[in-house]
Amino acid sequence: MRQPRPPKRGGRRIDAAIHDLAQYGFAEPQIRKIIKTNSCSRIR
Repeated sequence: MRQPRPPKRGGRRIDAAIHDLAQYGFAEPQIRKIIKTNSCSRIR
């Protein structure tokens, strides 16, 4: 069976940020929600 593809560049950066912030007690869904809402507002 094939290994799953690694996440694309942006996905790796998000995963790294989640990993770093999780050490300080932030929940993963909370971090992901904040990153998605802030990154979408910059595109507009």
